[in-house]
Amino acid sequence: MIVNEYFKPILLVAAYLMFTAAGCAQTGSLEKYDLKSKHSEQIKLTKKLDEISGLAATENGTILCHDDEKGIVYELNPAKGKILNQFELEGKIRADFEGIAVKGDSVYIITSDGVIYSFRKSDKGKVAFRRYFTGLDDGYDIEGLCYNASQNALIIAAKEDPFEDKERTIFFYSLNSQKIDFGKTLIINIIELKERFGEKKFYPSGIELNNTSGSYFILSSRTHSILEITTAGEVINFRKLNRKEHLQPEGITFLKNNSMIISDEASGKKPLLTIYEYDEE
Repeated sequence: MIVNEYFKPILLVAAYLMFTAAGCAQTGSLEKYDLKSKHSEQIKLTKKLDEISGLAATENGTILCHDDEKGIVYELNPAKGKILNQFELEGKIRADFEGIAVKGDSVYIITSDGVIYSFRKSDKGKVAFRRYFTGLDDGYDIEGLCYNASQNALIIAAKEDPFEDKERTIFFYSLNSQKIDFGKTLIINIIELKERFGEKKFYPSGIELNNTSGSYFILSSRTHSILEITTAGEVINFRKLNRKEHLQPEGITFLKNNSMIISDEASGKKPLLTIYEYDEE
């Protein structure tokens, strides 16, 4: 086939755009979890975990969580909710702890005003820690934290935005440079959520990287909802949680089989772990 010289540049641009779109396309997996029917399992936790906040899965299949006022970390059996181990930051640190993330034996927890505490997972007792200041403050009301291995970075989800009410920001804290790259952020546009899903408000309370899709699941406790976005910030899916089953959803993580676990603070009742199985079909 002979191609007119006039059309060659147009065809090259079209081919480039198709290739770029294919390379950047990211399929979501939120729809693989049945949030409308009765969940697969809901586990009541001990009163010690009334203030359970963030969640993070470990390499050996357990999950870590923490109290949102004391620097105490608990290791749980996710199948039964039983406490297997607990340890505390040296000095009985008190702060507004929110998210938690794991990288191997290293554990990170973050406060609402953006201070990161880094320490090693322990079998018992107290642990020494290092403290890092991100440059954020309580105006952002930080709540979500997870680890992205491909970037060797902690992903930080802000519940509020002190400068723009219709936006929520996801920050990247590099573990190599030990600082936030403020030129590399993801923006959640509330106006887009309203136009596409009818959601007028969104307040991130937890964030986790999904094992299968490689997308971020962002939990909003106040609006009882989950947003799924690509690692480039494109909105893929949005779903509502059952308010009767999730009184105050604060943490989210995934097991190796891709089961999704959500933690709920007691909120006048019992603290809970809810497990949603991943549908392979």
